[in-house]
Amino acid sequence: IFSNTVSVEHIAVNMASYFETGCWVWVPDPLHVVLPARVVKNFHKGEAGKVLVNGIERGLTAAESSECSLANEKTFNPDVENLTTLDDLNENSLLNIMRERYNLDRIYSNIGTILLSVNPFKPLPLYTPEKIELYKEGPRGKPPHVFAVGHKAYHDMIN
Repeated sequence: IFSNTVSVEHIAVNMASYFETGCWVWVPDPLHVVLPARVVKNFHKGEAGKVLVNGIERGLTAAESSECSLANEKTFNPDVENLTTLDDLNENSLLNIMRERYNLDRIYSNIGTILLSVNPFKPLPLYTPEKIELYKEGPRGKPPHVFAVGHKAYHDMIN
C-alpha cells in the first residue's frame, strides 16, 4: 500500500541535508572544531557550498559540507548565563557559547544547577572581597559563580 503522506522524519532529514541562502549552519573548523556560518548560496549536504564565517566568505568542499548541520541563531548569544534556556542545546551550540563567553572573560556558565567553568589561563578579578560580598546574600539575579554554588551548598546543609 502506497501513501501520499510524507513522514515527519523524512521532512527532518531533507531539511537537515539542504541549506538555503540566509540560514545558519555549523561548519567544521580546524582551530575551533565548529563555527557558525550564514549560507551565501543554496547547497545540499555533501556538495560544495559558500558561507560567511565572521563576515568573511568561505568556500566549503563537498567533504566539509557533509559535516554541516543546521544552527539556531538564538544559541549564539554570549549573554545567556543558564544554557537550559536555549532552544537548541547541542554539542556545537555548547562549544560555541562557551568559547564566546570565554573570549569575554565570563568563565562561569550554568546548565540548570550545574556550574560549568573554563580555565581562563590568566588572572581574573573573580575572587575579590567585593565578589564575596555580592554573593553573601545569595545568587538570585547574579551571574554564575563558584560563590553561588558555595552559598547554595551551605544553605542546603544548614536547612
